This record gives sequence, C-alpha cells and structure tokens, in this order.
Amino acid sequence: MKISCGLDLLEISRIEQALAKHKESFLERVYTPGEIASCAGKTESFAGYFAAKEATAKALGTGLMTDGIKFTSIEICKDDKGAPYVVLNDAAKTRYLELNGQDIAISITHERSYAAAVCYLLRGD
Repeated sequence: MKISCGLDLLEISRIEQALAKHKESFLERVYTPGEIASCAGKTESFAGYFAAKEATAKALGTGLMTDGIKFTSIEICKDDKGAPYVVLNDAAKTRYLELNGQDIAISITHERSYAAAVCYLLRGD
C-alpha cells in the first residue's frame, strides 16, 4: 500500500474577487450544483471547497486542468454529520482507478484570511 497526499492553501480573498468579477461563470466552471447549494453563498466555504479540489488533484498526481481533470470532476460533499468527503467523476475517477485507489479522505479548514485542505489517497499498488 502507498499513500499519496495533496495539500492546498489559498487566500479567501482570491475566491472573493473571482465571485465579485465573474460570479455565475466562475461558479459553473468550478463547482457542481450540489456544492453551490452546500456553500450557501459563504465565500469561506467556496474557498475551502476550492482548496479541497486542488488538494485532491495533487493527491491524484495530476493537478487540475490536466489529463482532462476539471474542477467539476472532483465533487466535495458532506455526510450527515457535516464531515467532508470526495466524489470523483469523469477523468478524476479514471485516474483514481489507474492508481488502484482504495480510499480517499479529505479535511478542510478556514481561518480569517485563509482556507486549506489536505487529501490522502490510499493506493493498492
């Protein structure tokens, strides 16, 4: 077994600026309808989800917008207790299967000016 790790940190103001300039197109390009509903208009939540997508792409070893992995190929959801989890679709799911992915875990935080996320991918190779 191997573990791949991805980590991302960003200033919440970056997301705030993107929402101010290109709200609808930015939301549609980066977030799924479920994520938009879950964030409920909270900039810090959008920033946390953005960081989680970046961290997940890094754990997959690709980054975003490479190998066909789009922002919406990685969906951040919450369980009934509010803990985040990842759903992979399209090219992100294909990459996970190529890596013989066994499990994936995510943690998200935000504090004042920053949002951060870490993703661990358990691989069966």
